[in-house]
Amino acid sequence: MSDELRPGETPASAPSGIFVHYCEREGSSAWGGWRYSRTKQETRWFCFGHRDHGERLLGR
Repeated sequence: MSDELRPGETPASAPSGIFVHYCEREGSSAWGGWRYSRTKQETRWFCFGHRDHGERLLGR
């Protein structure tokens, strides 16, 4: 596999900009910098102050 493009090919589209994830704890509007996932489809985001909720989600 090569990262070089052939004539007529375009690079795979990557999301532009940054993703903004806010804390999912009710009443919090802080940046959700901690991600917790049991599966790829189930991703939850929490801020520093509420990251213990994510730990509980994973059973830690």
